[in-house]
Amino acid sequence: MGSLLLCPPCGWAARDTAGGGAEGADALPGTPSELFAALARGIRPQWRPYFRETVPHSAPDRYKAALSLGAASADCYLAAEARDAQQVRNLLTDMAALEMMLSISRQMSSQRQKLTELAAAGDWKGVRAEIALLMASHAQYLGEQKDELLAELESLGCWVRAFHISAQFCAKQAKPPVRPCVWSKELLASLSARAARLSAARPDPTLVSLTQSLAKLEAVWTGETTGANAAARLDSSGRLLEAMMAEFITGETPHSAPEPKPRP
Repeated sequence: MGSLLLCPPCGWAARDTAGGGAEGADALPGTPSELFAALARGIRPQWRPYFRETVPHSAPDRYKAALSLGAASADCYLAAEARDAQQVRNLLTDMAALEMMLSISRQMSSQRQKLTELAAAGDWKGVRAEIALLMASHAQYLGEQKDELLAELESLGCWVRAFHISAQFCAKQAKPPVRPCVWSKELLASLSARAARLSAARPDPTLVSLTQSLAKLEAVWTGETTGANAAARLDSSGRLLEAMMAEFITGETPHSAPEPKPRP
């Protein structure tokens, strides 16, 4: 796996600099918090309804454990938006079990404790920063184990869950927010390409299916988003993301998602 060129994980303050740097109109978000903030601009959001009732403590294999760990990290960002310290503590317990599956739990105990303390103190800016550091540490320790692929899957799992939250949130609004629930087609193309590199290097069924699912989601957002097609794109995205959560993260049997057609 040493030949894979991996992008920085979700949670790192990474930007796409090809379009002119972090301040450019097409800059990619570094964390789900930026996506949530963009969607909620101009309104007073209620984030607690989007908490998951159950976050799995285990997964059938290490690939799905890494995806689930990333999803739990996105849930931590959601808890920070809701300013819910108890939810942060609950999620850190869930994450510890998944970290154990990936053989990095012992190394993370002090950072989980720091996150708990920041949440208890109501330091939500600090919580967001610490979640990013937590994910960076995951990537570091996984890399030391020659498990760079798992670090990349954690990042992809984080964005899948962040998009899932965003699609649910957007669907509840009177009209779709200006910012798409997937941020931009450029971000989707980046994630889809990253998954494709993983499945090309190791054609495991989970990796191949993840790549195909992200390609379907990317197809939904092909072309310009307008007032005429925004609602249909959001609906298609929501159904695809529900199926992805079921297949890769919650461990449920996914419902058959329709094949999306590129929107004009």
